[in-house]
Amino acid sequence: MIGAIAFSSPKNKGKRLIFHNSISGGKFHNFQGLRVAMNAKSWVIKNCVFAKHKPANTVSVAAFREVAGQWEVLVGLRSSPPAEHEWALPGGHVDPAESLKEAAAREFKEETGLIAGDLTFVQRELRKGQNRDRIDSVFCTVVSTKNNGKAESDLEDIKWVPVNNLPDLAFKHDKAIRKSIEFLPSK
Repeated sequence: MIGAIAFSSPKNKGKRLIFHNSISGGKFHNFQGLRVAMNAKSWVIKNCVFAKHKPANTVSVAAFREVAGQWEVLVGLRSSPPAEHEWALPGGHVDPAESLKEAAAREFKEETGLIAGDLTFVQRELRKGQNRDRIDSVFCTVVSTKNNGKAESDLEDIKWVPVNNLPDLAFKHDKAIRKSIEFLPSK
């Protein structure tokens, strides 16, 4: 984390504000009447009344494998909200100071036990949430292993499904899968 500042004040009613990676290039900024020094590339506010207005960064991975000349994609049954007990692409939150690609590789391994191949960026989509909006960045990869993987972390189950026979998916992931197919190698 670069240039982190944490503070509370009477104006923010004791809420803890954390700024890091600011876009200000080391300049001072006023925030709710407080002078704050910022010195990197972007900023984040956590644990304050304004946090729900700043979308969270999430990643999803459309992992494909070829079986008997047909493409299959890996989907997971979610074990927690949002979309609890619904099928979706493996993925999760981006940690501070982590690139989107690093987060995609980490989340894919954490949730499936598999190692992602080369990750290709496919799309970014804003998902409106009840408590907080999310910006989901979708990556695709081709997995060469015959290993089916194992549901771990936030998933109850995982399964490989033919791309032409997808189950109902949360978060418009069917759209992301269709877009990802454009990036697959030709047969």
